[in-house]
Amino acid sequence: MNTTATPNPFAGFQRSALEQSIPARFEEVVRRYPKRLAVKAGPETLTYDELNLTANQIADAILAIRGRGEDPIIILLEQGSLLVAAILGSLKAGKIYVPLDPTFSAQRLAEVLEDSQASLVVTSARIQKSALKWVTDGVQVLVVDNLAHGLATADHELSIKADAGAYIYYTSGSTGRPKGVLDTHRNVLHNIMRYTNSLQISPDDRLTLLQGPSFSGAVSSLFSALLNGAAVFPFDVHKEGVDCIAAWLRREKITIYHSVPVLFRHVATGSEIFPDLRLIRLEGDRASVKDIELFKSRFAGTCRLVNGLGATECGIVRQYFVGLDTPTPNLIVPIGYKVEDMDVILLDDSGQEVRAGEVGEICVSSHYLSPGYWRKPDFTAAAFIENPKDTRLRLYRTGDIGRMRDGECLEYLGRRDLQVKIRGHRVVVAEVESALQTLRGVKAAAVVMRQDKEGESRLVAYVVPDVHESLTTSSLRRQMVARLPHFMVPSVFVMLSALPLDANGKVDRRALPTPDQCRPKLEEAFVAPQTLLQDQLARVWERVLGITPVGIKDDFFDLGGDSLLAVTMMVEVEGTLQRKVPLSLLLAGTTIEYLADAIRLEATELLAAIVPIQLGNGGRPFFFLHGDYWSGGFYCTALARHIGRDQPFYALPPCGLNGEPVPPSYTAMAKKHVEAIRTVQPEGPYQLGGLCNGGLVAYEIARLLEQSNQKVEILVLVGALAANARYEWLLWLPRQIGAVLGLDSDKLLGRFVRLRDRIANIGALPTLEILKYVWRNSKKIRMEFRRLLAPRTEKGDVAQKASSELRLMTPEDMRGHLRETYLTLDYEYAPGPYGGRVTLLWPADDPVSLKDVIVCWQRVAHSVDAHVIPGRHFTCLTEHAQSTAAELRSMLSKVLQEKDTDPTYQVGLARRRDH
Repeated sequence: MNTTATPNPFAGFQRSALEQSIPARFEEVVRRYPKRLAVKAGPETLTYDELNLTANQIADAILAIRGRGEDPIIILLEQGSLLVAAILGSLKAGKIYVPLDPTFSAQRLAEVLEDSQASLVVTSARIQKSALKWVTDGVQVLVVDNLAHGLATADHELSIKADAGAYIYYTSGSTGRPKGVLDTHRNVLHNIMRYTNSLQISPDDRLTLLQGPSFSGAVSSLFSALLNGAAVFPFDVHKEGVDCIAAWLRREKITIYHSVPVLFRHVATGSEIFPDLRLIRLEGDRASVKDIELFKSRFAGTCRLVNGLGATECGIVRQYFVGLDTPTPNLIVPIGYKVEDMDVILLDDSGQEVRAGEVGEICVSSHYLSPGYWRKPDFTAAAFIENPKDTRLRLYRTGDIGRMRDGECLEYLGRRDLQVKIRGHRVVVAEVESALQTLRGVKAAAVVMRQDKEGESRLVAYVVPDVHESLTTSSLRRQMVARLPHFMVPSVFVMLSALPLDANGKVDRRALPTPDQCRPKLEEAFVAPQTLLQDQLARVWERVLGITPVGIKDDFFDLGGDSLLAVTMMVEVEGTLQRKVPLSLLLAGTTIEYLADAIRLEATELLAAIVPIQLGNGGRPFFFLHGDYWSGGFYCTALARHIGRDQPFYALPPCGLNGEPVPPSYTAMAKKHVEAIRTVQPEGPYQLGGLCNGGLVAYEIARLLEQSNQKVEILVLVGALAANARYEWLLWLPRQIGAVLGLDSDKLLGRFVRLRDRIANIGALPTLEILKYVWRNSKKIRMEFRRLLAPRTEKGDVAQKASSELRLMTPEDMRGHLRETYLTLDYEYAPGPYGGRVTLLWPADDPVSLKDVIVCWQRVAHSVDAHVIPGRHFTCLTEHAQSTAAELRSMLSKVLQEKDTDPTYQVGLARRRDH
């Protein structure tokens, strides 16, 4: 399809019209079409005659106040016919108009007043009462709706040159203060000529004016209509709302629609049909492939979409026409081909022209560029430079970046400051956004670069899902990986209900929220850590990624990780576990679950009967049964380090972790561990501790050593509960019954646990409630006892699987077997008496109260010393390892003070050194 328009057959706008003023051109149109509709804003309508009369009255009032002279005046009016008349009136008076939006803050208005040096504000009575507190002394105010309407006023005979100033439009400056762009009558007329010829604008057209008064895009809509005899239709989007636009377009038989792309999307997604629309102009921001698809699906074949690039400093410079038969671009929608007298070259950072297909800054070369920035010569000199290809022309550096395709067709890739470096790669944000917007379920998207806490640059994507779609970070990232190189895939995806827009309808990137620290929405449901190693890894991931919580099935890269963060994460894992962890493990599997299993399987040295975690200074060792039959007790390295590097620390893994059969009881396990302990320390006194099931085995080790007349000077049990100490009689009963009748031990154990729990529940109730409880549950309790007598269905003990059978198990099966085995042993374990002291460390967030735990241990131990530590069962030794270690260090230091008076200490120390 031809991507440029044919010349306009309407011969009323010739190049000779450029050497006049805007009012002179407008008055020619008035004389030619006096009774045609010029402006319609809601119920208000003005013909060209009526509009000209009103503009002349306003010009008379301005001249009466300010006299002749080319000085700036501020126009502060709401969208409507009066605003149009005031703009024309100021031009007729030979003034430079400065349009401002009444919704602007007082600070913004005051800044523009100060910078422009305007001495007159043109406004309405309503605005004068509420919004002129910022006007300084010496500035006069003209209330235009108080003028005497209907009085005939002739056109003025002022001599306004073509190169006189016409307007100053203020844009946001890089310093944070507004920056005014000055333009001339000739440049405005040339810009309207470009639109007229390319869009074939005729007196029969009806054009929208959706842009606010402070947005320079309003110039092309307003004057393309009024300088061609067409009608312009102002519409206040902020007051009327977006939802009303579609019906308004149809009702007013609009032929040329103009807005930023995001507003077009709102209009085009409804059910309205627009038979009168022949042109849709999209400018002011980048159009997306979805905009093209939306246009093709919703508009008639006679309609054309025009994607254009322009700037306040130069007007329209490129246009790309799209019809139903135009191929849809893959990612980037071009801004197309050149218009009259406006050339584009692309320059690199050094000011050299780039080669075809390379990205460079879009620079516009023309005789019709803005003179520069109002009262800012330094800004003007930086933006308007000498053309290296033609010294007779100036070159305007737009600050936008683009890429030329096929030598002529230009792609707009966003602002220069949106061209970023990610891990050494140059990334054009526009390409990432375009790829996002092509994904199914994505209604709108924006991408910005943010720095993480380490100062590394990361891409953050903000996505607005379609109403009927449920998007996840996992699905978005997977689709993006299929479309773009890995370094262009955003690290973080933030779901929003809508993108924030500025006053001009563009995406306000500064208003995009900072990503929170919550876990994103993923395809995988959250699964909390199940093992101590998984919990340790989760804590590392949370620190590195800056989010919480992290689940064991969450993908590292779906959580926002990248190659640099992966290296950081692995370094932290190595520091936490005190072992080398190759990055290849993460490349093979990107979840905590996989990583934990891989690390555990590689750590064969942790499967020894006793593992030296820290040799210390040769003092008395602390033997710790880590109880981590799922992952290997990696937490012991950090725990030992926090206790103090002078303290010798040995870990004893749970039985069965090396694939050998699990002994049938904690007492049998204790015997094996005593043998291992004596290879390091043949004689006491001993220092023992353990976590959970490891604590129960440590207790049995202490009992065995006591029976061998060996002293245990400290026994620390972390999170270890001897629940059966209160119900040993209930455990004895099914054992005896089973032994006599030959009943299934597993079933008997299960029934015992149910009975134990019911009795435990009764004990916590008041007397009356106990009676009610027994009455309600008596039938269930009788049934449990009857089930205890059920016939045996299978033979064997879960703890006594053959070695050959264990070696054939997968890691997952082995873990499940060990869990089942230790739960069985734990349920049937009833601690015997111990003549020493038990020191309890109990997690504060454990559901079992410390009071109940103390009661259990007091039934069997000579004395109990209890301390509360922060966290839960896992986190007390991972997240809160330092606090737990501080308690242990305090306890061990007390023992250390007694060593000098212990006659056996020096002998034992010498033997350990010899060993």
